[in-house]
Amino acid sequence: MAGNNALLFDTDVAFASLSAATGLASTMLLFLVCFFASVPITMLMAYVPGTRTRQLYSFLTGFVLLYTAFGEGVKHIYMPAMLSYAFMALAPTHCGLLTWATVFPYLISVHAQNASGDTWKEGGMDFTGAAMVATLKVISCAVNYQDGRSIKEAQMTPSQKRLHITKLPDPLEYASYLVGCGSLLVGPTFEVRDWLAFCSKQDVWKDKSVTSKARIPGALCFGQSLVWLVLHLYLDTLCPLTTVDKPFYASLNYPSKIAVMVACCFVSRCKYYFSWKLSESALIFCGFGYAGEGKWDRISNCHPISVELCTSGAKFPDHWNIQTSLWLRYYVYERLVKPGTKPGFWQVLMTQLVSAIWHGLYPGYLFFFSSSSLFFEAAKVLFRWEKAYRTRSPAVANAIVALNTVLTVVNLNYSALPFLLVDWAPGIHVWSSVSYIPHMEMLAICILGAVVKPPKAPSAKKSA
Repeated sequence: MAGNNALLFDTDVAFASLSAATGLASTMLLFLVCFFASVPITMLMAYVPGTRTRQLYSFLTGFVLLYTAFGEGVKHIYMPAMLSYAFMALAPTHCGLLTWATVFPYLISVHAQNASGDTWKEGGMDFTGAAMVATLKVISCAVNYQDGRSIKEAQMTPSQKRLHITKLPDPLEYASYLVGCGSLLVGPTFEVRDWLAFCSKQDVWKDKSVTSKARIPGALCFGQSLVWLVLHLYLDTLCPLTTVDKPFYASLNYPSKIAVMVACCFVSRCKYYFSWKLSESALIFCGFGYAGEGKWDRISNCHPISVELCTSGAKFPDHWNIQTSLWLRYYVYERLVKPGTKPGFWQVLMTQLVSAIWHGLYPGYLFFFSSSSLFFEAAKVLFRWEKAYRTRSPAVANAIVALNTVLTVVNLNYSALPFLLVDWAPGIHVWSSVSYIPHMEMLAICILGAVVKPPKAPSAKKSA
């Protein structure tokens, strides 16, 4: 793999000995250096005085981190961002649609040209991950500005009322929002309205004690990230993703194969927990993670324990890749629902397909996100039955919760493996190794939910 010509040095040369010692690609090593450096760099923003100075600091440090990590790849971040900014300036009432129509296809072309999935699978790192996060930011900013300029507040949905902007951010505001102290390295995305309020010390950031209060939650979050990193590095030696390709795996029975799938996916999730918690810790240290009322979860992107102990697939987006899930809800899912109607399976499927394409043009992504539509729908069916029996028969309701919990573990990890394996053949192989049983189970639950309705909960009068 060719080295990344970042700044004045070639990564293959600079990291040759370290790469040989660790087995990590040189591009990954450089990325990790920038990623860890982003924590103290972002932390220092809390002590930068003045709105414009903070915006300038966040832009300059964010740009340097990005360029050091990805070299000339940053042009694929700034070109679509500048195009969208031109749309906002020249066509404010249509800028959201124009940005969707240009920036999202541009990301798809970047994925196709750079084979990002192959790079990640081989242990390398390129700019496409940062471009993915930038795409979310650019689209949300344009859509929120279009909402503010074209929709009366009385006609807005609750999320539109909270997120819309009526004034075009100036170039420095926009640039600082886009790169935000290196937040593009792994995310998460966040809203321009929140960022501008933070830089100007408005809303919850009026409290001058936020900086001092941030130290303990920031340190705890940073410590969590290191725990997940150690867990990943250790467990990956015991149960790497390649375990499902080993000859012994084929000889296992169904429960044992599912157990291996769960273990492999957990090891991979630890890597994500590390990345997201480290990024979150940086944004907590600088104060941006403050949500008010003593809470520091504004930019939280995962709740690891809640993911691993999730009792229903319907709750999974509340705990995993949270900010991207919220973005998909605000800018895809809610906008596919016509006023006065209820969302259904079609809206869920289309939202998941957008998510799949956003990740890249690989079969594994499509496999996972199309299957996750069934995963969510089956979980909703079981939840409706649980709710119906909660007052009628708590024992039955508890049994449904237990069943839903087990199926959540099975269906989630079964569905997610092709995402991690990326390509068609490995994904089909791992699914066929268990005869697609989880797929048939999820489909059966969905059909059952459509044919057999749960009993209505007893009215308060009758239960009295």
